[in-house]
Amino acid sequence: MKVPGSWTPVQYLWKSRVPLIAVPVLIGLQNWHAEHPSDTDALGTQNILVEVLLLLGLALGTGYLRLPFSITWWLVLLAAYAIQTRFLLGVATVLSLSVLLTWYGLRFQHAAAISALWAGAPMTSRWCRVAWQLWDLCVHLWPAVMMIYSHGPSLGWTAPATAGVVTPLSALVALPMSMTWLCGLSLGLTEDAIRQGDLSLSRHAYRVSSELPKEAWIFVHASHGVVCLTWILALLLPGIALGVTGLFILMGIVKQPFTTAWWCMFATCMCFNYGPLRQWRLVEQPANLKLLEGLCCICAATMSLGFYGAQVFSPWAFRSMVLNWAVRPLARWFPSISKPLLHAVETKTFWILARLGDSMLHLIPSIVAVCLFHSSVTFLSALVAFPMNLVWLYSAGARSLEATNELYGVEPHLASGTLHFVYGSHWLVCTGVAAWCAIDEGTAWT
Repeated sequence: MKVPGSWTPVQYLWKSRVPLIAVPVLIGLQNWHAEHPSDTDALGTQNILVEVLLLLGLALGTGYLRLPFSITWWLVLLAAYAIQTRFLLGVATVLSLSVLLTWYGLRFQHAAAISALWAGAPMTSRWCRVAWQLWDLCVHLWPAVMMIYSHGPSLGWTAPATAGVVTPLSALVALPMSMTWLCGLSLGLTEDAIRQGDLSLSRHAYRVSSELPKEAWIFVHASHGVVCLTWILALLLPGIALGVTGLFILMGIVKQPFTTAWWCMFATCMCFNYGPLRQWRLVEQPANLKLLEGLCCICAATMSLGFYGAQVFSPWAFRSMVLNWAVRPLARWFPSISKPLLHAVETKTFWILARLGDSMLHLIPSIVAVCLFHSSVTFLSALVAFPMNLVWLYSAGARSLEATNELYGVEPHLASGTLHFVYGSHWLVCTGVAAWCAIDEGTAWT
């Protein structure tokens, strides 16, 4: 494999020698257990601070030398192997998932990103490219998967579920390492290079053959932050809260309405209370079911308030959504009924039936949910429900409230004030419910 002339000696050492130490390091880390005598619980605050400074120093140093962030990760693995504390191993595990998702996510979105393996040098043969891809598996995919498998959370398929070695502190310390690395990189660049971009400065370390768009580097650094924050929340919040968050993320990714995510919650609550799932494991954990019911109740109220409130401000919105979500798809899927259907749209009877169907989809189910589950509303359920509309919106790829018009197919677009009412009413209800529950729970304690 030809080594590009732009590599430094440190980069060449990374490219040519790291696979030789991958096996002993991973075997050593895999044999390490959380019950090790040098566990974090036995360490003093001073030792933790020293390890934090070590991690930040590794991030700054590798950035300053224009080395990829994956080298920072590998140095953290080596530090965890040498020092063997739960704290360092937890940080290394979080970084393993971050590197795995960001690197292969970037390659999935931008095929040219693979050229970072050989620093953008021209490939002289097909076998050379294959060799680099095998190298990638040895130093990225395999180590990351092994770290997550050995020290990450256990899902409890064959044994009770466990959180692994990662603690909220280790995930919190891992959070700024990406930006710390970027700060180190900026310190090692000239002023002219720094003026050319912010997050896109990362290209100077990866040397991709073709210029990647700025959005690619935003994805890389944002994904790292999402991994760390998600891990922190997973350790601090109940599993049901994470499951609901994942549900809204999924609905956003597949461009389904907010209502679809709420209907999944509502159907689940009904099945656990009145359906075939009453005897399932979740019912044996009433706190989990109560949290789910509280989320369903709050989102039911805000969904109807936003949906019907928007129609008060913009009466044409209902007609536009019916045409976009029902009439046009039916006409496209069943051409034989397209003409009668388009003719029926102009009749008053059609819109009476549409309103009746809408009440069965939004109004009546939301009233049922509020009546059945209002007693399950707590401060925690209001707190978890608060960001769900933005979680859904941003998961759909939107970066402004105006994108809601495209997601729902509203034409002409809703005014900015109407959109602020839709989202603001959700936050206002969640804030009011949280305040009420906090006062009520505080009164109960006194």
